Amino acid sequence: MGVKDENWHKAILGEIKTLGKNGTWMITYLSPRKKAIEFKWVYKTNYNSDGTFQRHKARLIILKNHQTEGIDFTETFTLIAKMVIV
Repeated sequence: MGVKDENWHKAILGEIKTLGKNGTWMITYLSPRKKAIEFKWVYKTNYNSDGTFQRHKARLIILKNHQTEGIDFTETFTLIAKMVIV
């Protein structure tokens, strides 16, 4: 994975586990005529309101600007706003 710090490695594994559990993605084989969608990992350190460390957070970000509708994807997903946030 290229991440040397154990904390970030655990954060990545946690994100992968969550994505698999909620059905966001699945591992599959790629047809020879298709190309993989590019992605990157974004890392963030979360802190409590008093400034103390809370956790390491890793997010898998898909570079959607390389996708073509109908070829690379057929559905789009939108984040849902919660009333607590609004």
